Amino acid sequence: MTAAIPPRADFTAASGNELSLFTELPAWAAQLIADIDAAQNEIVMEMYIFEPDGEGREVADALMRAAGRGVSVRLMVDGLGCETVPSAFFREIEAAGVEFRVYNPLEPWSKWYKPGLPLRRRNHRKLTVIDRRVGHLGGMNLSGRYRDWRDMSLRMAGPVVQCLRASHEAVWSGRYRKFFTAPWRKIRRRDDIVILDNFAGDYYSPVKRYYLAAIKRARSRILLAHGYFFPDKRLRKELRKAARRGVSVEVVTPEDSDIAAVDFAARHLYGRLLRDGIKIHLHQGPMLHVKVAVVDDDWMTLGSANLDPISMFSCLEINAGLVHRPLIEHTVEVIRGYIAESKTIDRTKWKHRPWLEKLLDRLWYRLRRWYAK
Repeated sequence: MTAAIPPRADFTAASGNELSLFTELPAWAAQLIADIDAAQNEIVMEMYIFEPDGEGREVADALMRAAGRGVSVRLMVDGLGCETVPSAFFREIEAAGVEFRVYNPLEPWSKWYKPGLPLRRRNHRKLTVIDRRVGHLGGMNLSGRYRDWRDMSLRMAGPVVQCLRASHEAVWSGRYRKFFTAPWRKIRRRDDIVILDNFAGDYYSPVKRYYLAAIKRARSRILLAHGYFFPDKRLRKELRKAARRGVSVEVVTPEDSDIAAVDFAARHLYGRLLRDGIKIHLHQGPMLHVKVAVVDDDWMTLGSANLDPISMFSCLEINAGLVHRPLIEHTVEVIRGYIAESKTIDRTKWKHRPWLEKLLDRLWYRLRRWYAK
């Protein structure tokens, strides 16, 4: 990323909500710890990966300090995301007075039965709400090993935090299917912040519907930055239609992510996207883990949801939909920084790459239902 992009940028929405966008884990973790240390009544946290090193250790210590001074603290982690975390770490946190739960604990046999099965029904959210006045969401997990990853997290303070707290309560209580009442139907373009929950419904994804609505009305540009770019058929169709009607469509995604199978399968999709004029930039260097999209100059979404079938239909996710031009302009600068660290696919060279690469990509794509959905 270019040096001009700061690790934090602050904004105020028309609704009175204060927004801070973080692009580096150390800066975000420092703010999260400061908010936890300022808590007086309640802290609730859902974290996909929470490991006992670096920022993970520091945030755990802050949660235990809060519990020690009488603050009600809840922590939920995911069974797959924290599969390798020593149980002693969470026992220490629980012994300090933190109410602790593991979402969908992993069954050891499931990996052998079907490798993709453990990926389903995950709590992939990275959500924290403090005193019902400050909330955090985004793509950043808590571990020192992610310090150099390219990622984003959003801090919100104001009325919208009540929506975050209600979303957490639905997950914590296990009543999220009853809680979910199609909020996407109430979305209006004038809403400057909309909270979108994906609650692991097999046939219904508000995040996907929000993407589709924005892509269909795009007139000038679509910028997508995703750690795992593997959109389903409907999303690909709308992206190609947008490119054919003259919209500039650009995607930045890792050349090599931490999930090789998804990389291979996604590459099988690139040919047709390139043919319709979509630019694909393959990020080099540190892992690009962001989940962000910008459409035209007045819409963006950021959160935990990847642009892949697992996030859209099989996991608990949370995104913010934002209509705030200064924040969008800043986010575009950040994405342009990612593109500067990338190499752009040449369509002619891609078309004539070795047949063995094409065969491998096609194979993993054909196997996607076995490992990804």
